[in-house]
Amino acid sequence: MTEEHWYDRGNGTGGTVTIYGDPYQDPNPVSFGQADEVWGEYSQRYTDMAGQFKQATGNTVEVWCFVQGAKANRIFYKYELPELTALERDGVVRVHFAKIQDADWTNTADWTLGTATAPAPVPAS
Repeated sequence: MTEEHWYDRGNGTGGTVTIYGDPYQDPNPVSFGQADEVWGEYSQRYTDMAGQFKQATGNTVEVWCFVQGAKANRIFYKYELPELTALERDGVVRVHFAKIQDADWTNTADWTLGTATAPAPVPAS
């Protein structure tokens, strides 16, 4: 996914994109919104893999999230959180959210439990 440089390409102009400081002609330009959709769909499917882990092991998957400055209309709130909420409802995952930036996953006081405790999104701009 990263080799495709979706966001670099989403910020290109006139079919030209700059990747690592070098300009390229993009044969298939995308908008920033399209880049977000590609990443969102990928991220949602990646999140779905928790179901495969649960099926293979029989164990609930522990998910640890650090969310800071995520906007309501971007990847986490539009794609990942709804998927995590569904997986949580189905007993596939247990979701933890960091209360502080340097949260220690071994210290329960640094975390909240459940998708209902997700931090509020930054308003979409």
